[in-house]
Amino acid sequence: FGPDVDNNFAVTYESDDTVTSFTAVSCVMTVAHTTLDCETVAGVGTNFGVIVTTGQQDSARSANLFSFQAPAIVEIVAPITGFGTPGGESFELLGSHFGPVAGDVTVSYGGVDATGYA
Repeated sequence: FGPDVDNNFAVTYESDDTVTSFTAVSCVMTVAHTTLDCETVAGVGTNFGVIVTTGQQDSARSANLFSFQAPAIVEIVAPITGFGTPGGESFELLGSHFGPVAGDVTVSYGGVDATGYA
């Protein structure tokens, strides 16, 4: 990575499709030429490879890949009486790893995409 001069480097990670990418934050070179410590930013997706840019040169995308954790539903909050058959009723999903607030989220049940959620 070169010597620790002005922290002139960037660490990005991109998905297999190279469409989704994120830039790591708080990167610090802890050993000159060989070791960077960084923090991830909020994100979703799988199979991200890491690219280091320093001195306007990009490394090859890493062969070691990582993924964000998959969403997990812990509870469905719904009316105690159940849903009416016409539909259009709201419910709340509680869980983890749903992604950042501005992320793309798709909810479906019975093979049909749900609409009107926030």
